[in-house]
Amino acid sequence: MFKTTLIAAALSTAALAAQADTLALWNFNDLDATVDQGAGTALVIGGSTTSSFVSDNGSTDPAATGSSWSITSFPAAGSGDKTRGFQFNISSAGFEDLVFSFDNRNSNTAARHAVVQYALDGSSFVDAALVTTDLGGVFFNGRMIDLSMVPGTSNNANLAIRIVSTFAPGTGDYTAANSNNSYGTTGTMRLDMVSLSGSAIAAVPEPGTYALLLAGLGLVGAAARRRRA
Repeated sequence: MFKTTLIAAALSTAALAAQADTLALWNFNDLDATVDQGAGTALVIGGSTTSSFVSDNGSTDPAATGSSWSITSFPAAGSGDKTRGFQFNISSAGFEDLVFSFDNRNSNTAARHAVVQYALDGSSFVDAALVTTDLGGVFFNGRMIDLSMVPGTSNNANLAIRIVSTFAPGTGDYTAANSNNSYGTTGTMRLDMVSLSGSAIAAVPEPGTYALLLAGLGLVGAAARRRRA
């Protein structure tokens, strides 16, 4: 019993369980861009882009009647690549294994492609993933961008993430979400259930903790030797 208790205490001290937490979540059901859980700020990027909050369904929002964030007034064909969209500023201080997720819905004439970007300093953005929305008028749910292996995103108080419309890959122009339509500047891009989640960074045990652990293991060994004698 003595041996079992000491081993359990030692393992309990040494083992730290990582729990996934929501650092920030926006569901837009309050008809504004204020974060609904956690902490963070959200804004529209692009000088002439306009936004609104509209009643919606079809996303992963559990609310019976939810809302999404919609933007329009996109650049003219062949111009303004990666200049219009949404930005989310979220501190990841104390967290790692980050995952950014969202639901999105484009109108038929909105750009089919968007890029998720990140910035470690809040302003110098780097492409992280290309997102394709090849059907208008329906939500594409559960988009997930794994940032866990991206250096510098963990434990960063200045982390920023944005979603911006972009040209079709390998071209210099936009493609409409619906192949039966042409791209138009009045198309809309909607987001819902935007979140960043992560795991708390395990604390490094103090030297005294290691000393107690070793002392406990030493006592276990001594007790075992006495029983054998």
